[in-house]
Formats: sequence, C-alpha cells, structure tokens
Amino acid sequence: MWQVTELIPHIPKNIENKAPRLFFALYYKTDDDAFKKAAQTWRDEIKKRYNFSVAIDEFFEKQVTSEKSFKAAWDELYALAAGGHFEVLAGNLLTHASIGDNRNDGLEFSRSDNEDGTLKHSEIVALKKLPWAKNGFLILSGCNTGLAKGRSWIPAHSFALVQGVPTVGQSGYAYFSKDWMTYQETSASDNRMCLWAYDRRKNTPTLFFGSDRRMAGIVFRV
Repeated sequence: MWQVTELIPHIPKNIENKAPRLFFALYYKTDDDAFKKAAQTWRDEIKKRYNFSVAIDEFFEKQVTSEKSFKAAWDELYALAAGGHFEVLAGNLLTHASIGDNRNDGLEFSRSDNEDGTLKHSEIVALKKLPWAKNGFLILSGCNTGLAKGRSWIPAHSFALVQGVPTVGQSGYAYFSKDWMTYQETSASDNRMCLWAYDRRKNTPTLFFGSDRRMAGIVFRV
C-alpha cells in the first residue's frame, strides 16, 4: 500500500469523521494520459486505505488543461463539498510545476491568449477554502512544489496557508514510476503508476547517478 509516511506526524489521530467524506484529484491532460493514470492509481489506493464507502463518500476527479479550467474545477469541488455537506479528507494535485526567481512560476498549464499558463502565489491564495476534515491533507505532486530555491514563496506552503490543512510538496523533480518506494520506468502499456520525486537525474549532483529511492516530501502546516 502506497503511503506518504512523512504526513503521519502532522495528521491528528483518533478523529471520527461524522460527515460524509470527499476525496479529490485534479490532474493535467497529456496525450499519454500519464497524469490521469497516476491520479487514478492514487484514487484506488486512497479508497482502500480509508475504507471508501460508495454509499456515503464521494471521489471528485477532474482533468484540467488551463488555469481557467483548474479554477473552474476548484469552484466545482467547493460547490460539491458545500452542497453535499462533505468534509474534504484528502486531495492530490497532479500537474506540472515550475520554479524560478522572478515570482512568475507555480503550477503550470497550457498557455492561451488570455493566460500565461502559470498559477502563481496570488492566484493560489485566492482559491476558495474547502471544508477540510480535522484529519485532512493535500498533496502537490508537481516538480519542486515543496522548495523555495530562488523564490520567496513555496507552492505547498501557499496552499497550506489558505486551506489551513497539512500540505506536502515535492523536494525535487517529479517522475512517473511503476513502484512507489523505488523508481521504475513506466511504459505506455502501464496503467498503474505514481508521480513523485525520486533520487535520480535532475535530483542528483551528477544529474545521472542516484539511489532511485523515493524522496521524502516536505510538509507545511500553518
């Protein structure tokens, strides 16, 4: 069973969720459906781990391509949670992400004439706050989403700030892998895969050699 163990110390124990639970995954659209496959794999794993009830609970998943579609999906998620009196227990954002030193970075989507394709700090903190469960959490699977490097803000921290929920971001560049703990290259025929940072290539000093082990995410809680 795949588990983000670094989140465990930040999640309150012995919490009874009295309201129906809402889980969600928003994922970026690509021709090879890699993000979609990773989102669906996470969905299946999270349902098993939390004894998902088809009769009571809800899983919201949405494919997004642009900033506009991401914001629309978030608004739809908020409306679903409010209308169904759900508590949001777990969410995963599976997208591209950029990192730079001029604040023009963040979660990445397709560009258009009206949008630059980058969901920045100011846009993240403007998202509606979801009704999170006391033991809820959010995962950002995109590259470097837990790091500042040359910038003055961190995507995972920005989400934690506005959502008020433990949020884990990546401590390096993310890769698609067939195995959770150790990187294994995927192929077009693979339907089960995860998206996470592994000790390889861009995440190593040599840009080549590494242990291929899963890198611990960085958790933010405010």
